[in-house]
Amino acid sequence: KIGFLRNNLLISKNSTTSFPDFLGIGAQKSGTTWLYKNLRKHPQLYLPETKEIHFFDWHFYKSINWYCKHFKDADISQYKGEITPCYSILSEEKIKFIHQTNPKLKIILLLRNPIERAWSHAIMNLVKRTKREINLIENEEFIAHFNHSRSIERGDYLKIISNWKEFFPSEQIFIRDYN
Repeated sequence: KIGFLRNNLLISKNSTTSFPDFLGIGAQKSGTTWLYKNLRKHPQLYLPETKEIHFFDWHFYKSINWYCKHFKDADISQYKGEITPCYSILSEEKIKFIHQTNPKLKIILLLRNPIERAWSHAIMNLVKRTKREINLIENEEFIAHFNHSRSIERGDYLKIISNWKEFFPSEQIFIRDYN
């Protein structure tokens, strides 16, 4: 079922500037890659080849038209979306901008047990990215990672939900647990 993915807003009549109908905002390490791969297979949905566009966090200095060009290949009948887990911790100003751009936007938030999420995040950063064996990583490195403000912020689901609900009503926010 894709009923929660309805509504379309065009920023201009030019199809290269169509804003997405839905955003997957996270949480990080909570199944967003699985969701992306499965949604891309659905014929009524369009998601760009790149899972994480990072417009609202890393590339916000670029134009909205740059962002919307990622959706130019969508068929007129398809619902457009993207998934960037870092969007869950956007500032209230950016969430407000997103809402002003498309107040009918649907939001998808997958959650995971915060301890499991933090552990998976630490493994990604300390083991996979550094290409080290887990047994070579000191406990202090893991503890520092867990206590880092970014790790804590990504697991503060109450704040994340509260920030997004400040601008989007509950019926536009789809929240599910990662199992």
